[in-house]
Amino acid sequence: MKKIIFFTVAIVLALSSYSFSASFEISTDEIFAPGDPNNPVTVSVSSIDIPILDMRIYRIDDPEAYFLGLKDIHSPTVKTKRDISGTSEMIGGVKRKTKRLIRQDYRSLLTVKMREDVVSALGLPHAIEAETKKPETFELYPVLKEYKLLKKWNEELKTTKPGRWEYHNIAIDVKESGCYLVEAVYQDNVAYTAVIVTSIAFVTKNSPTDDLVYVADRVTGKPVANAKVSIWGNDKKRITSGSTNSYGVFYKKTEKEEVEGVYVFAKKGDSFTIADPYTYFGWYESKDKIYTYTDRPVYRPGHTVHFRSIVREGKDEDLIVPRDEKEFVVVIKDSKGNEIYRKSHEINEFGSLSGELVLGAEPPLGEYEIIIDYKDEHYYSSFKVEEYKKPEFEVTVNTDKSVYITGDTIKADIEAKYYFGSPVNGGEVEYVIYKAVYKRPWWWGYDWAWYYMDSDYYWGTKQEMVDSMKGKLDENGKLSVSIDTSSYVNNINDDYTFTVEAKVTDLSRREIKGAASIKVARAAFAMIVRTDRWLYSPGDDARITVTVLDFQNKRVPNVKVNLIVTETGGDKKTITSTEMFNAVTNPDGEAIYKYKVKGTGKIDFAASAFDFYGNSTSSVDNAYSYTWGRGYDSGGMAGGITILPDKNSYEKGDTAHVLILTPAESSYILFTAEARSIIESKVIKVEGGSAMIDIPIEDIHTPNIFLTASMIFNNEIYTETKNMIIPATQKFMNVEITSDKEIYEPQEEGTFTVTTTDYKGKPVSAEVSLGLVDAAIYAIAPDNVINIEKYFYKLRPHVVETTSSLYFRFYGYSHRKGLLSALDKKETTLADFKGDTGMVEPEIRKDFRDTMYWSPAIETGLNGKGTVKLKFPDNLTRWRATSRGVTTDTVVGENTYRVISRKDMIVRIEAPRFFRQGDEMLVSTIAHNYLSEDKNVRFTFDAKGLKLFGGGPKEYVVPKNSEKRIDWKIKAEDVGSAVLTAKAMTNEVSDGMELTIPILPKGLSIRENRMGEILKDPGKVKITLERPPDTVKNSSELVIDISPTLVNTMVAAIPYLVGYPYG
Repeated sequence: MKKIIFFTVAIVLALSSYSFSASFEISTDEIFAPGDPNNPVTVSVSSIDIPILDMRIYRIDDPEAYFLGLKDIHSPTVKTKRDISGTSEMIGGVKRKTKRLIRQDYRSLLTVKMREDVVSALGLPHAIEAETKKPETFELYPVLKEYKLLKKWNEELKTTKPGRWEYHNIAIDVKESGCYLVEAVYQDNVAYTAVIVTSIAFVTKNSPTDDLVYVADRVTGKPVANAKVSIWGNDKKRITSGSTNSYGVFYKKTEKEEVEGVYVFAKKGDSFTIADPYTYFGWYESKDKIYTYTDRPVYRPGHTVHFRSIVREGKDEDLIVPRDEKEFVVVIKDSKGNEIYRKSHEINEFGSLSGELVLGAEPPLGEYEIIIDYKDEHYYSSFKVEEYKKPEFEVTVNTDKSVYITGDTIKADIEAKYYFGSPVNGGEVEYVIYKAVYKRPWWWGYDWAWYYMDSDYYWGTKQEMVDSMKGKLDENGKLSVSIDTSSYVNNINDDYTFTVEAKVTDLSRREIKGAASIKVARAAFAMIVRTDRWLYSPGDDARITVTVLDFQNKRVPNVKVNLIVTETGGDKKTITSTEMFNAVTNPDGEAIYKYKVKGTGKIDFAASAFDFYGNSTSSVDNAYSYTWGRGYDSGGMAGGITILPDKNSYEKGDTAHVLILTPAESSYILFTAEARSIIESKVIKVEGGSAMIDIPIEDIHTPNIFLTASMIFNNEIYTETKNMIIPATQKFMNVEITSDKEIYEPQEEGTFTVTTTDYKGKPVSAEVSLGLVDAAIYAIAPDNVINIEKYFYKLRPHVVETTSSLYFRFYGYSHRKGLLSALDKKETTLADFKGDTGMVEPEIRKDFRDTMYWSPAIETGLNGKGTVKLKFPDNLTRWRATSRGVTTDTVVGENTYRVISRKDMIVRIEAPRFFRQGDEMLVSTIAHNYLSEDKNVRFTFDAKGLKLFGGGPKEYVVPKNSEKRIDWKIKAEDVGSAVLTAKAMTNEVSDGMELTIPILPKGLSIRENRMGEILKDPGKVKITLERPPDTVKNSSELVIDISPTLVNTMVAAIPYLVGYPYG
């Protein structure tokens, strides 16, 4: 009985405090070289409350099959039976081990004195004696029988304090190449990791369409021929396999669907190695392109949306009109995701399609999507639908100089002009001044800088408000502002940007904003030093050009420039030559020097100059001198590989000379030209730490390629990438828009001509779109379409992934097995004018449009010209003409052009977008007199649908180049529409305009829903609706929306439920 009580107490005490926190992790983070004294084979152990580990090492004979059989290739496990002597021995062993575990935990829980008291109370005199006996052991984890055991031992782990994680490195005594499984056991916990010892390593390059594996000796870097290579998707399906050639390269064109990674294995004799580059190819930009745009960026309800799409198939690295697929379905979705347009369109010979969508009277406001599917890809464009009111004038800030010098006073004019070209006289102005340090981006002044702008985003600096003031526009619509820069500049060695933000309120009480940024520099200009090449040989004549530009990129002549040329040896320490030159910039703003290169090494060019005010500025550049065939001393390049093309950009037909500098005197490099795929590759023997590679520039290289050099040497991987620009100049088209006049009147006819020429200025036959849009639209929403040249020929993304096999992590977490494992189980979960005598009766302007003209397809023909005739509507504004063109071989271009439509006597109505029943307010009419003399102007105003108070004619003298506002009091009594007609009449020229504005009911919108069942007999259902007695007159409409089931409503709500609150 006492024993029963004792063991009950012991088990309860022990299990109540049983330390299930005892755990460990075993891992390796790299792949080892055999017999490397500098980096012996080890595994890492992280443990908590683990005093000792039973260690075993097994050989894995077929590592590829083993790793492919794992659920997680980084986390080795085993699925095998173990040798056990017999069931009774196993049960006995479990009993003994259970007793020992209880006894150990019991001892750790109670002090010696407490244990003695318990033993004495229970009358167990032999218990203390039993504690001192060495416990019998039985292995719950006998040796694995399916793997060859190489070695086993006990590894004692140093522990400092219970409950703390301890970190250990355990030496693994394996010296031969091979793949090994390491097993670690503590009590009923077991964990595994893998160790790979190999004399080979590889660099793998993977893209959606091809794979390359370069296998080399991991110490010497020498290519390894006839190595077996296999590549698998993370779905464990083989992608490709084969053997390396004499250059150690295995290459294969492959097609991969959306896989999130691949496994790459390589084997040569007993040497095996592995890598799993993360290569999710579902995201990559397709070679195919669909360029969709609309005639303007924003629309009002009821307006017509015009769209055009240009479709291209990516064939290799070219863009062609699709050959097989000619029908494309265009889908348009509103801002709520509802599909409102679906129609099939056939592309023409230029690969374009077009269509239109008429918006409803009350569409959802916000951003709409145009979607076209092609080869399982979605191509998107967008436009906005808003209840906007167009601005009638614009605000600009202009300065008397393009750039100011620190200490100068900036003289700026805040100017407001109506879109029909006349000034806003007497407008109220509020303006704020900000400053920020200006940092020139590195690509400033480069040829084709817009390519670099895409590849390297330029971050500005934080703005600081320095002043704010008020004022009033003069008769020319201007307010002059002076800013003393010396009061705000903190550091005379910095350049600054000052920004003036202004808001102007005109006579109609409309407020419009405008802004401009002004450069304040240390000197009146900056300089760019450029060499004709980046690489020279001793004895070469180097041509150095120093270009002097102001901050508007205008070239500055007659500037004396000093140039110092310094040559430094390959060690980057010994200066071998220094020379000084002087020159004056020519009419093109260039100072040109010739310098004979003396030796090999680095060449630095430092230019300095003083501006016309005595302010200094400077610029530097560098190049390298290389002796062809002898190599270059790359001692200063020990940090890695350097790639040096001889120029910053190239054209088709050029030959790029690319110098590769390596940290090893003698080695091999894998050199590739890449973009979306591997364009070309070669293995090069490097002698003297450098190699020169010539690349003839062809169409396949445009608009850019990524040059990548990779080297395996001395158990390290070196790799470098350089983006080389080859602008697609032959694919850019000049588009010119001209008109027969610059200023038109309402309802006048005009002729517009679009001329298309190639990059040499020769006529080219193209299909162009032409749209004329009220320029005020772009003040509401700027053009949201990327430049057509950038879209089709922007820099290609670097899709090819480069990975090496030198580092690979294996890990295993300890887990329990056997009878006691049930005690530790738990579940884990993861949790947008009247006709009086002497007065001219005007034509009433009421044909107001936001898009005056749109044609998606005008062919320019062999002479490169396309002409259209059109009639101007009644808008008085500036019209922006936009044309985008494409040829059958995808030569593209675009341009914009502006004309004005105006009168010399103008009347405007300033009213809200809508009235609300019961509103009582002032509506303004404004007359503008741009005639040659002061005029007696008769104002009339009619408001059908509204109650007008005191609506008789009014006469005032309006001075020339001035304006007059008349306010009319109105009241909206009934629901419907109001037709407002205003006239401003003189004896010479008159004007009139008409606007229709809705009158909305005052009250709440109520929607009633009914549900019924239509049976087979009689096959109909009658539903009675009653209009509430207090319904606002003329405000009801009947909308019938039939749904056969509630499921449709529920499904429509799912996207909103999914997105609430965080998706």
